[in-house]
Parts: sequence; structure tokens; C-alpha cells
Amino acid sequence: MNFPVEMRHIHQLIKDKRLDEAIIALRQILKDSPAAKELYPLLSRLYEVSNENKILLDSQQFNNKLLQIKGLSQNLWVKK
Repeated sequence: MNFPVEMRHIHQLIKDKRLDEAIIALRQILKDSPAAKELYPLLSRLYEVSNENKILLDSQQFNNKLLQIKGLSQNLWVKK
């Protein structure tokens, strides 16, 4: 494993907001590390928060789409 290359890859994943993949890549790097036992719970929590944020964002996007549809349907109703 080429550590600097892996770290650049992880930085790019984070920049691209692909947090789940970044966490998995970090776990792979750390699996043989003595610090892994302490870091795994933190990575697990980060993964959970990442998923919670993704769900929240998805629900907000869904609500925005519903509002857009509602607005469009009201505009169509008024125009008739």
C-alpha cells in the first residue's frame, strides 16, 4: 500500500463529498495500525453521521421538489 497515494485518494473522496467511501478507505489503511482499535469507533460514528446527513439532505431535496410541484400546479390552476 502506498500511503501518500492512499491519503490523496481519501482527500479527493472527502472533497467530492463521498464520505462513506473515504471512511471505508481509512478503515483499510488503519486495519493493521496499533491505533485502529481506538479509531474504529470514531470512524463508525462518522459513518453514521454521514448517513444521517445524507438522509436529511435527501428529505430536504424531496420536500423542495414537492414545493416546486405544488407551486407549478397552483400556477397552472390560476392560469385556467
